Amino acid sequence: MVKAVLAEPLVQFLLFGVVLFGIEASVIESSMDEHEAVILVDEAALVNFIGDQTNSSQENALKKWQQLDDSAKRWVIDDFVREEALYRKALSFGLNENDYVIRRRLVQKMEFAGKAFTDSSAPPSDDAVRAYYAKHREMFLEPPTVTFTHVFFDHESHEVEGAQPQAIAALSQLRGQQVAFDESGRFGERFAYHRNYIDQSEALIADHFGAEFAHRIFAMDPERGWQGPIPSERGLHLVLVAQRAEARLPTLSEVRQRVISELVQQRVKAQTRAFQDRLLAEFTIKSDFDVLDQP
Repeated sequence: MVKAVLAEPLVQFLLFGVVLFGIEASVIESSMDEHEAVILVDEAALVNFIGDQTNSSQENALKKWQQLDDSAKRWVIDDFVREEALYRKALSFGLNENDYVIRRRLVQKMEFAGKAFTDSSAPPSDDAVRAYYAKHREMFLEPPTVTFTHVFFDHESHEVEGAQPQAIAALSQLRGQQVAFDESGRFGERFAYHRNYIDQSEALIADHFGAEFAHRIFAMDPERGWQGPIPSERGLHLVLVAQRAEARLPTLSEVRQRVISELVQQRVKAQTRAFQDRLLAEFTIKSDFDVLDQP
């Protein structure tokens, strides 16, 4: 008789529910000391909660709290208490252990704390700025640039004969009429980017036209006028180079603010690393891979 009753699906479902309820009850009643069981609700805690929820500063979070009516404040308090209870219970269960997301968040907070201890508020002295510029000149070297205009012929719009005959005919016209830099817009087809390029680096030209085109542009003699057709990744181009500028090292006065910014960043990095090294000195490192440090 008992076996028959236990075999009933409904009875099995009810028994399973009782087991789950027992497990849940044991979890909820897990031990917490007296201090952990008290949730203090004060203005400071609620302002921090609002600041975290809205990514606001303490000042703005306080203003938001003070502007709420009683009903809205009750909602904030309820949300805060529920989140705090869940957070503390999660800690009591050890749910924060072996969680890489939490691990990275805590590491980031310590990195931020390390930066807060750095002394980067005082501006570097003139001597320090000059010394940094002299030692790191290559960082401020300006690359070669070119100024040119071009007339474009798209491969895809000339499926039968290709763009070559049209480009050659247009080149003859451009040279014959001595078309000026600002008149190139009367010829060719629409290009995906720009028609005129003023003082641009090889990297940008390569991004728009391809590396081979950029290399050829920087080798052109501006005295030769209209040249081409020159192939790119997009079609054919007739090019008028107005000028080329070689790489140059700007004077300190031209890039002073950049130098100061780089110097301050390097100081912050160095001081942050020193802070981390001091923390690391508190630990004893035991490694299975010490042999890797040997030559």
